[in-house]
Amino acid sequence: MIGNSPNERFWIGELQRELQPLEGRVTFLYWNDLSFDEVLKRAASLPPNSAIYWNQPQVDAQGAVHEGERALKDLYAIANAPIFSYDDSFFNGEIVGGPMTSVSDGVRTTTDVALRILGGEKPTDIKSTVLEYGPAKYDWRQLQRWGISESRLPQGSEVYFRQPSAWDLYAWPVSFVALLIVLQGALITGLLHQRPRRMYAELQARQRMSELAHVNRFSVAGELTASTAHEINQPLGAIRINAETLELVLKAQAPDLNEIREIAAEISRDDKRASDVITRLRSLLKKSHSSLNLLKLTKLLPRGSNCFLAWYSRDTPR
Repeated sequence: MIGNSPNERFWIGELQRELQPLEGRVTFLYWNDLSFDEVLKRAASLPPNSAIYWNQPQVDAQGAVHEGERALKDLYAIANAPIFSYDDSFFNGEIVGGPMTSVSDGVRTTTDVALRILGGEKPTDIKSTVLEYGPAKYDWRQLQRWGISESRLPQGSEVYFRQPSAWDLYAWPVSFVALLIVLQGALITGLLHQRPRRMYAELQARQRMSELAHVNRFSVAGELTASTAHEINQPLGAIRINAETLELVLKAQAPDLNEIREIAAEISRDDKRASDVITRLRSLLKKSHSSLNLLKLTKLLPRGSNCFLAWYSRDTPR
């Protein structure tokens, strides 16, 4: 992309001479003999694997002058191929990049030469350095648009306008939230793992308490053995005495039936008393759950008695 002024036609000749080794490998199209509108039409229908080399056109084939930045934007809006240039003054959104000359370096060199001439030096005596291409630099946005991999760029290339990814912007918050989720999941997993163990421990504790209560009952039963023997001996002794008495009454010539009934009733009562003692002892030794029953103490007191109940604290009676 270049204009058709005498100066630009000179540079076309220089370009053709420099690019002659690439003939047969690359097809070059020079649009200097076209109007800018025709250039836009051609740029919109380029074949695949094409590229546009932008050299700001000064005057097109019809003699029209186009402002450089505006013309580049119009070309960029319609072109179906990436645009490259040698001038970094256009490296601001439309150019892919490449090795380019620096406008600021050119201005600095020109200014130094002008100051030396104003200082009295002859222009023929001034030898300025040749402007070299700077390190290749590329626009990250254009690389993404045209699918150009950074691995294909020349070694030492610099990539500008790189847009940070979501991970670059929110790496710490995302990492912190992920860590919280992991910790919460580990805590929930631990609690779920401990729940069956806690339930098993509670069940074991209940069983141990039941066994301890059973052992306590046996201990109490051992302590009550003497009292229990006494409680049983009393009704057994009464039964024996009543049996002997009944035997003597029956030996009489005319036994008293009423006395026999009374003796039999006493034997039955004492037998029930001994049976109740054994039943209560068996219930005490039996491995079963303890139960609480209400006991009304007033029923155990004789009628008309003036008994009262009192409870005491550790230090002073109340």
